[in-house]
Order: sequence, then structure tokens, then C-alpha cells
Amino acid sequence: MTTAVPGPGGHQGLHGQDLEELADQGDPLAICKLAWGVQKSDLDRSVKLYRKAAEMGRRGAMYNLACLMQDVDPIEANEWFERAAKFGGPGAKRAVGYPVSAAERAEALRGFARAADAGEVGAMTTMAEMLEEDDPEQARESLVKAASCGHIGSMKKLGDLLADSAPEQAGQWLARAADLGDTSAAL
Repeated sequence: MTTAVPGPGGHQGLHGQDLEELADQGDPLAICKLAWGVQKSDLDRSVKLYRKAAEMGRRGAMYNLACLMQDVDPIEANEWFERAAKFGGPGAKRAVGYPVSAAERAEALRGFARAADAGEVGAMTTMAEMLEEDDPEQARESLVKAASCGHIGSMKKLGDLLADSAPEQAGQWLARAADLGDTSAAL
């Protein structure tokens, strides 16, 4: 599963030609912002841009590149997760199983929350995974948001989570997932 990640901060208000010019000049933050901006419309370009910024040592770009590469080349994705983790990236540390401090986890959750609030479904599902044990209600809310955006995996997970406590809702989510092609969600 490819995971969407929070977009880069900084260079607020820059877009279009100004951003392209900064990226062309080798500004790693501009490269990341440009990669984030084209991620949905031109995944190949986004990967190339993130790779360029990652090779410049940009921790966030390493993590974002790893997330985008998970389905394409899991070995390379893991290498980028490892590099980002060595630079202290909390999301990358979690991805490779390194211990993450409470502060790092909180920072990562804030970033995913911003991306989820902006409509990034992958951030919603990642938040749900991170919160599942500590705050199951908030995790469920994130899954509902992702499922409501059409994320089939979240529909299936909601169906499974609600099976005992709310079987009617569980059945509705599983039926939606099955209608959208998830054969494992069939009742």
C-alpha cells in the first residue's frame, strides 16, 4: 500500500514558476514542495524530484520517496526508510521498527493530522494505524473519514472493527468494500 505523507512546510505562498525556478536552482525544500504538488498528477516526476531532494540529504524527501516506492520496489523503499530513520525521522523510525520517542510520535501525528485535514486519505489511514492501540475511538474516526473518501481497505477494516459492537454498521462498510471489488469483504 502506498502511503500518502504530509506535504513539506516552508516556502509558503510559492507556486508555479517561482517554485520551479527555486527547484531548478537546487533548493531542496522547493524540490520537495514541487514533488508534493505533482504527486497525484505525475507520480513518476514526483519520485524523481523526491529522489533528487533525498540525495541532497533532505530527511522528509527520503521518507516520502520510501512511501511512494513501497509498492514499486520494497527493497529500495526500505533503504530510504533506513536513511531517513538515521536522520531522526519519526515516521521512518516507525516504518523500520526503531524506537520512537513520545515527542517524535506526537510530531508525526500532527503532520499526518494536517495532511488528513487537507483530504489526504493515506494520512488518514496512517493515523488510524498509529492510534489503534492508544486511542481506538480517534483511530476509528480516521478510518471513517478514509472510508468515506472511498478507501476500500478502510471500509474493510471498519467492518472488521465494528463486527462485535455495531454489526449493522459493520455489514454496511463490508458491503461497500465488497461492492467496490474487495472480495475478502464479502459477507
